Amino acid sequence: MDCEDGLYLSVYAHVDRLCRTRNIPVRHDQNMALWRKTGAHVELLRYWEFERYSGQKHHSASFVDRAQALALVDTLLLEAGVRRDQLMAIIGTPGLSTQDDRLLCQEGFNPHTAAHLFGALLFDTERYFRGDMIGLAMDGGPDAVLTRPGMGDPIYAGAVVRQGKTKLFPVPSPGPFWSAMRTVTGMEEGSLMALGSAATVELVAPPSPPPLVMTMRDFKAAFDWVRQLHEEVSALTADDRETRHTGFDPRFSEAENRISILAKIVQARSIQQVCDTLKKIIHTEGLDPAATTLAISGGFALNCRANSQVMQHFGFARFQAPPAVNDSGISLGYGLLYFLRKMQRFHFRGGPAGMGALATALPQNDPPDLDRILDDLMAGPVVWIEGGAEMGPRALGHRSLLGDPRNPAVKDRLNQIKRRQWWRPVAPVILEEHVDAWFERADHSPYMLRTFTLRPERAAQVPAISHLDRSARIQTLARDEAPRLYGVLTAFHQRTGVPMVCNTSLNDRGEPIINTQDEALAFARRRGVRIVYVDGRRHEVPADGMEDASPLPERRHAALFRHDASQDDRLECEENPHGLDRTALAMHRFLPAFQALDIRDKADAERLRRHSRRLARTEFLPWELIL
Repeated sequence: MDCEDGLYLSVYAHVDRLCRTRNIPVRHDQNMALWRKTGAHVELLRYWEFERYSGQKHHSASFVDRAQALALVDTLLLEAGVRRDQLMAIIGTPGLSTQDDRLLCQEGFNPHTAAHLFGALLFDTERYFRGDMIGLAMDGGPDAVLTRPGMGDPIYAGAVVRQGKTKLFPVPSPGPFWSAMRTVTGMEEGSLMALGSAATVELVAPPSPPPLVMTMRDFKAAFDWVRQLHEEVSALTADDRETRHTGFDPRFSEAENRISILAKIVQARSIQQVCDTLKKIIHTEGLDPAATTLAISGGFALNCRANSQVMQHFGFARFQAPPAVNDSGISLGYGLLYFLRKMQRFHFRGGPAGMGALATALPQNDPPDLDRILDDLMAGPVVWIEGGAEMGPRALGHRSLLGDPRNPAVKDRLNQIKRRQWWRPVAPVILEEHVDAWFERADHSPYMLRTFTLRPERAAQVPAISHLDRSARIQTLARDEAPRLYGVLTAFHQRTGVPMVCNTSLNDRGEPIINTQDEALAFARRRGVRIVYVDGRRHEVPADGMEDASPLPERRHAALFRHDASQDDRLECEENPHGLDRTALAMHRFLPAFQALDIRDKADAERLRRHSRRLARTEFLPWELIL
């Protein structure tokens, strides 16, 4: 296929007025990627995550029409100095795409799943075309925008790659267990993982084994397994010590102890399921893990503890994943998959994660005052902004809160600033050349997707980043990722002997990571952070402005996500004349069995209404495990 040199745009978004007005989230963590192709080389130029502009975490709102979507696309492209008429193609979103999106389908797998899989496999094409790889795409589930998978169709994919020849096959995903646990506990997956490892309590008797989730038909079994576990754990009391559990951890409430038990069970079973999958692949394909790269993507790849245990268990040669492994990386996968289909062979290598917006229109190039930065860092947490915003959900030195890891009070202060539970861990960013001296069996972890254990003799030196079991989710920092921060860590090491600092994402509870200087200064005022560094320039927040209750300024371009609601009622009467409720409409959008129905037809609408009432009585909504 022909693929001309030039600029390309991949977009993961959705255009649907009814979904917008009824708040039906068809695609979440929406995003957009700008590419340049030159001969056999492909380069990622800019990456946008819509939540950073709308202010809505995990942004999932549909655009009401093509015009609204294009207004945002045009505005964001201008940030990169590009006009839409310069693009060779737009892919990934019906209503915006200028090419057939069926190109993104891979051997019957949903493009969403294929984007996760190939976003990881092709993040370094040298390994893809010249080495052996195993790829796994494991998340909650796909969207149904480009294709409509049947209830029995496989929705998670694995791959074996030998020098560019790819074999795809279905695999199970533990992702729906975590989605179900989020539903029954009301806690985000990250908090569940943290609580699971924070409390010491464990269940005495082994629980029932989980089901294999490979199709949407398996979602109910996953939900029922987690719900049953939740009911059993919720009945535990302190009096059940030694007979049913090892004893509640006194630092936590009884409710937190119960959730910790549930999270431990789901974590252990998830890891075992992934290991079973990999063991089967290795045996069937005759692969040597020591000569094989493991590439993982999908929301489950944010499970750092699982990633590390799998790597250590099998001894894979390398771990490969993009910084945006969850749905915030779908447009990355769409783009790489598109070039693979059009070119068959090309060169791409993912690099620094700071591919997003700049904090100011005119970035500063002043040399940093390292001594003053270190003094500020040791005095208290500081806001740190450097270059473009990170791709993905992790702070990687571009939009961060930094602190001194030697001070145990820093962890509490960072959690207070972010209004998180006291037991939430804080991650370190460490100079990559020193990781082996501080962590056991440590490895390259540029995007904070691995967990390693502090060496026993080192743990007391950095109490702010050490979990109870001495583990820490780490980022290894190379100079090209964040040069200024690399210089700060080098100077901090020279002064203190410690080559790392605390690093957590720059956002308040329930908010996306901050994009701009103005947002950072407002955050500092609201949360009582005295010092803000933006591209090396120091900003001091006035003392009388600290800890105020002012709202965060409206995010840049937030107005472009709003729409004129004055015509909503009239248009809904035209598109939904029989008054289907949100549950029925969501069924129509998500469940393949109902997507062919015409909701403007009275008989079809009544059929949807009957089924939605029946589904509501089961207390199980399948799309909740996807979203």
